[in-house]
Amino acid sequence: IDEAIVRGEGVKEDKTAYIIAYLSTVWAAVRVFPRNLLQIHTGQRAIIRANTYDLTQEGKVIYVTTLLDEQTRTAIARVQLDNQDKQWRPGMFVKADLQVEATEVPVAVSLDAIQMMDDQPVVFGRYGDFFEMRPLKLGRSDNQMAEVIDGLLAGEQYAASNSFIIKSELGKAGAAHEH
Repeated sequence: IDEAIVRGEGVKEDKTAYIIAYLSTVWAAVRVFPRNLLQIHTGQRAIIRANTYDLTQEGKVIYVTTLLDEQTRTAIARVQLDNQDKQWRPGMFVKADLQVEATEVPVAVSLDAIQMMDDQPVVFGRYGDFFEMRPLKLGRSDNQMAEVIDGLLAGEQYAASNSFIIKSELGKAGAAHEH
């Protein structure tokens, strides 16, 4: 990736002539604040995003530095990413979500499916060719899914995406009946 000599140049044994990189695997360097260090460990799952390039990939923490940087007062967690397709480039700015805990829940729905109706979270359950509004009582959530405590049973189908279209159609139907 770099050549530090020119043809015919005399080279001493301690001079770097070339820098060679194997980029099929890359590291994302994630800065970790001291207050969060006890939650970060090797083997931990991480989701790395490079928003500028619309890239997202899951990786694992392979190393956490023991010393804090003197200027930033942060440690570095290295997250290893597979880069066989060569889309991740060294020096890219990335964002990271590190999984602190994982909890299995009986029923969960996609956050994209949840709509608000009268200040109440709802999903639209699918029953044959029809959708029915189902008010929900929600529990814990992450940035993708929300636990359903009440309102939907395990295995019930629901509109997981574009549910705002169903909500808008419902609003149109309600407006037509009011006139």
